[in-house]
Amino acid sequence: MAREAAGKTASISPEDFNAFLVTLRLQRVRLIGLQAGLVGPSETEDEDVAVIGTATRGCDLGPGTYAPAIRYRILHPMGPLGSSVSVEAEFRVEFKAPEPLPPGFDVRFRESVLPRLTIPYVRELTGSLAARMGAPPLVMPLEVFPTGPAPSGKPRGGAPAKPSKRTRPAKGD
Repeated sequence: MAREAAGKTASISPEDFNAFLVTLRLQRVRLIGLQAGLVGPSETEDEDVAVIGTATRGCDLGPGTYAPAIRYRILHPMGPLGSSVSVEAEFRVEFKAPEPLPPGFDVRFRESVLPRLTIPYVRELTGSLAARMGAPPLVMPLEVFPTGPAPSGKPRGGAPAKPSKRTRPAKGD
């Protein structure tokens, strides 16, 4: 795993990152945590689906295995009913790794590849749960990945995501 020293994270060149990435062999994607329910209108004033993804450091499943995890929180408004479906899910993606991870690989992988790899599972799970709870069909935004500055300070690609209720300025600001 990449080691952090004095607040700095080791970096890896795009070429070295891609060279190591193609050596990983996907073993499985596991749902390792789930909580779902209806929340009141006080938690969700937005009309849009809100998706918050937080990648966590990989866990050690033994030599030759790389297993990062990502946690999502999705709020899906139910329209005129006034409440929202809330889904919190955590997925772990397990890979066979032919050798130890190069410094900086883990951080870059969790920022760029892990969300793109797991979002189809999130869409399916959330859509299925929302339907079982009687919510309108779920349409997740296309851009659900981080778009703010990368750790390098350079902007990431992609269109800016609509800020969630928690980051949106209060009315009148």
